[in-house]
Amino acid sequence: MCSAIRICLSVLLFCAPGALAFADPEPAPQTSSLATVPVEELLRLYRLEEDSRKRADAAPLVASTIHRIDMLGRLLDDGIDVSARFEIAVLPTDKWERLPLLRLGASTEVSRLPSVANAAFATEGDTLYFLTKKAGTHEFKIQLFERAERENARRKASLDPGAAIVATLGLEYDEDLFRLESEAVDDKGRRRILRKPGGFSVAWQARQTPKAKTLAARPAVESTIPHAYASMVSTLEGRRITRIKYRLRFAGRKSISFELPEQQELAHTFLNGVAIPAKAQGRDLTIDVAPTRAGDQTAQLELVLVSETDIGFHLSGALSFELPSVSWPTNELWLQTHLPGVFDYEWSGGSLAPASKPPSVSFTHKVPEPGRTLSFHQYLVSSGAPHMMLDYEVNLDGHYFKP
Repeated sequence: MCSAIRICLSVLLFCAPGALAFADPEPAPQTSSLATVPVEELLRLYRLEEDSRKRADAAPLVASTIHRIDMLGRLLDDGIDVSARFEIAVLPTDKWERLPLLRLGASTEVSRLPSVANAAFATEGDTLYFLTKKAGTHEFKIQLFERAERENARRKASLDPGAAIVATLGLEYDEDLFRLESEAVDDKGRRRILRKPGGFSVAWQARQTPKAKTLAARPAVESTIPHAYASMVSTLEGRRITRIKYRLRFAGRKSISFELPEQQELAHTFLNGVAIPAKAQGRDLTIDVAPTRAGDQTAQLELVLVSETDIGFHLSGALSFELPSVSWPTNELWLQTHLPGVFDYEWSGGSLAPASKPPSVSFTHKVPEPGRTLSFHQYLVSSGAPHMMLDYEVNLDGHYFKP
């Protein structure tokens, strides 16, 4: 309103100064002075003022940024297996932000993407993008494999952290198999590669003969199961199909033993996604496992169990669930059950306790997963068989009768 009044006054000053003099015959005080500004110039100044105000209120030039990337890689004969932890900051915005994370060259393979709430991943060209419009800090991990350039015994690979403000790369490797050539420093029991313009460049050589002294001095790697995931499907007739995926960590070639639950038999066995022959002796099962690549210390073992006898549901009762006991310690175990939807269930005890939805995992052996889904969790399974119990009673509301 004030700007409009100023425009009108300027128009009067410019177009009819005589009229103002006629209305006010008294001479103007000598202590102040007046100036006449053309309307076009006044409008230009007004537009400059409006543009300056809009720029002050506009969104920041950068609405999202990668604060840091912490990468942990393991040297293998044909490349580097990398786990990359991202920390991303997103400022408040009304639109979807698209942040470039990784450049997916011909030598880069993404092996695992996380599930992030209110966000998604997408690829365009040779770039992996993170998409979100939720403000705040997002933290997640991405698994990838960077294939190496090979020339005789020499290996070379590069990792580019892009525009990350802070980026680190730690390396683990078997000194009996490989010799690191890149400049590195010791950091918490592993080698940390120094970042250079253009990212991280890693060069190593495959040894022709093992280092006997190093082999004798190096402590043994404990055989453990960092994570295990189980999915159990039960029908109204009581028949159960149980799939269990064990993520193993060990060195060399090892044997792992299981004691199977009663009334369950082994149907399938998969090592690193490939079916292998395995047969239980009664309830005892022993399997030889080995990593998929030279120098690696990880593997995946999957068991598929089925119930030997069919025991159906009643109108109410109790259910008992038991998983195999394992000779290696398990750090963390998730169980997801798929039960008939016509019953209400209540946890009544056991080493596995109710939990939120477990991490997404893909099993090699595919089966339908109908019914009601319940999730359970247990830390530090060192001995004994993981188990839990449920009470149930029929609930026909909305299934067979209308109220």
